[in-house]
Amino acid sequence: MNKPLLLSALVSSIALAQGTPSSEAPPAAAEPVSASTGRLRWGVSGNLGWHVPQPALSFGSEGRIGYQINSMFGAYATLGGVVGLGFGASGGASGGTASVTAFSRWYLGAIAEVFLSDLFFVGGGPVFSNGAFAGVVASGSADGVGTAVSVHVGPAFGLDVKLGLQLGNLTAGPGSSKRGFSLGLSAMTLFHPNTAVARTQANSMGAGTVNVSTTELMVTVTPMLMLGYDWR
Repeated sequence: MNKPLLLSALVSSIALAQGTPSSEAPPAAAEPVSASTGRLRWGVSGNLGWHVPQPALSFGSEGRIGYQINSMFGAYATLGGVVGLGFGASGGASGGTASVTAFSRWYLGAIAEVFLSDLFFVGGGPVFSNGAFAGVVASGSADGVGTAVSVHVGPAFGLDVKLGLQLGNLTAGPGSSKRGFSLGLSAMTLFHPNTAVARTQANSMGAGTVNVSTTELMVTVTPMLMLGYDWR
């Protein structure tokens, strides 16, 4: 075979192969993930706290459900119940006081929340409550003795404020849910209209008076520690 002819054919074949486009299509560019950050949120907790100004140890539980608008802002409704029972006493050289308090109520609230750095949360909103409260305070001194009995049955209105920490995030990334145990504080302030209050007072000589009022406004605060689970 003619060597120059063979060499020429080989060069032509290489050139043709280099000029032919590859049959493989170039990899397509990855499309950006467009995930909506809005999602349903929920939570539950057990609560333990104190009732003031009438002292009482308080126990309760709460459920939460709402909507997480984005990674920072959310809103939810609360439904819970709390009961309390307490005894208090104080005294000194000039006299002393003793008190007994008992209450039970359920509540429904609407909370707007800010969630910062996937860790801290703070929120607050109005709350409606219904239940019963009874408290007795007795005092005595060298000048005489007195008692005050407060009773409220029915609705109360107020404000609930919450803050705390999300202790665990099981998922991460834009648009993903944040879920795990949470530790927080709740301070519920309630205004009880038309609280019935009966007062008796007797001096050291035994003379006494009775005063009954049914139009007093009683204000109570129940700060509570919340340990629960939240899915934001």
